[in-house]
Amino acid sequence: MENGKRLEQQFNELGFRVVCVDEIKSPQVITYYFNCLNIADFSKARVERLLEKIGAYNHIKFGYVETTKSHFAITHAIPQRQPLFLSSFQFKPNYDKIVLPIGKDLNNDVVELDLDKIPHILIAGTTGSGKSVLINTLISSLYITTPKDLFDLILIDPKKVELGRFKVLPNVRFIDETNEAVAVLSELVDEMEWRYNIMEEKGVKNGKGLFKTKIVVIDELADLMLSSRYEVEESIVRLAQKSRACNIHLIIATQRPQATIITGLIKANMPCKIGLKMASYRDSIILLDHKGCESLLGFGDCLIKLPYQVEETRCQVAYISDERIDDVIKERG
Repeated sequence: MENGKRLEQQFNELGFRVVCVDEIKSPQVITYYFNCLNIADFSKARVERLLEKIGAYNHIKFGYVETTKSHFAITHAIPQRQPLFLSSFQFKPNYDKIVLPIGKDLNNDVVELDLDKIPHILIAGTTGSGKSVLINTLISSLYITTPKDLFDLILIDPKKVELGRFKVLPNVRFIDETNEAVAVLSELVDEMEWRYNIMEEKGVKNGKGLFKTKIVVIDELADLMLSSRYEVEESIVRLAQKSRACNIHLIIATQRPQATIITGLIKANMPCKIGLKMASYRDSIILLDHKGCESLLGFGDCLIKLPYQVEETRCQVAYISDERIDDVIKERG
């Protein structure tokens, strides 16, 4: 904890008595945890003021993380970040649920998305933020961890360039025409209602075990909204509101987090939101209701808002190379 102890000394020299108790290096940032020895000295404003002085002295831009009343943490980006590879993860096959490992958090713990808990995912980030890599990681994790006979995958790619490689995988329906995509979303609403009728007849509240899981990935929501906004929004909202219980899941991504694309109804019904680096704080507010994404480091650095946690999780998305994707396709095809 050499660096942490150096920061501790600098705080103490400025009259703020603290002890560095931990230093954790994650793929994108280093986090230092401090205890304040005199609780009467502690305030967020004071910590931020001292951080500016210490940061200027060290030529480092620190981020402040408020924790509890007398404990706080600060972060700074690693100057030369090492890529985090999905191939370095230890995958465990899942036979009863779909859990997708996607990266690591500030504590260097693996971040997993459990579709039983977060049935729908909304992703937004500007060009170069790592959005396409995240989608590739999600799809690859799905095929690595989950037996292919447990799910069907619908890939909607209006740009026609991002998801085409996956169409040779089993149980995949690939759609690259906007008109067909709109029709498929409407078909899914009809199937959802049919599944609910079956569940009502059988007297069950959950379709697990009754129906095969369907996962819908939309790579660019903006293209669909610009062509058929009313129909697309209506279908997505209806699916997001009701399809959880009948095993239909949505993963929707856009590089244009604008109010005309991520409408209030879509946003309200997507329980998991992943914000990658964005062009402005306004885009961050549209997705997460607060700024922050504009300050991320790019290349997979993201904030994940989960419905069962108050605070967002900062995560570095694991990178999967084209060669590894080809290997997954060959192994699972």
